Amino acid sequence: MRSRPAIVPAKYNYANKNMPVLLFLDFNGYLSVAIPEKKGSAKIAEIVRLTDGSGKPLSVSGVNQLWGRAKFAVTDWDGDGRWDILWGHLANAYREVWPKGTEQPRDATLCCFPNTGTNEKPHFGTLYALKKPDGNWYAFGNHNSSLFPTDLDGDGKEDLIVGAEDGKVYYLYRSQLKPVKVGEWTKH
Repeated sequence: MRSRPAIVPAKYNYANKNMPVLLFLDFNGYLSVAIPEKKGSAKIAEIVRLTDGSGKPLSVSGVNQLWGRAKFAVTDWDGDGRWDILWGHLANAYREVWPKGTEQPRDATLCCFPNTGTNEKPHFGTLYALKKPDGNWYAFGNHNSSLFPTDLDGDGKEDLIVGAEDGKVYYLYRSQLKPVKVGEWTKH
């Protein structure tokens, strides 16, 4: 599905399993985790769809050529001790998956789903765009905003490295990223 999965590290203890789990889009385009049979195993014992606060599963896929394509990363972005999901997407998919009635980006850009549940039982649904400090969108071309959280300046907070369609790799410090609430995720 042309997406990049991520790992939810064992330290977040998803579902009280005390092992890493895979974050990915399932066959129907829903944000899911795959729980291994046992620690260190590649055999999947269970697949669980992640949900919003009301229990509805989250789809981040458009239709036809917009299927999949999201690039995921897991980190405690807001510093509250709970794992959050960062993701980038193909530009045209935003018209399919972005909350209706909100300003939509015209290019591939950066997004965040903060965890409003717990590490063991997470909930997502409120979408934030990671914009420029002046409130403008980051624009990474049409096809690609593959983000990777890492602490670039040694301040203990993760910044971002972003691979883009133009073949360049961008580095963005926290001071260059302004979280802007977009709205509640409504595509289910």
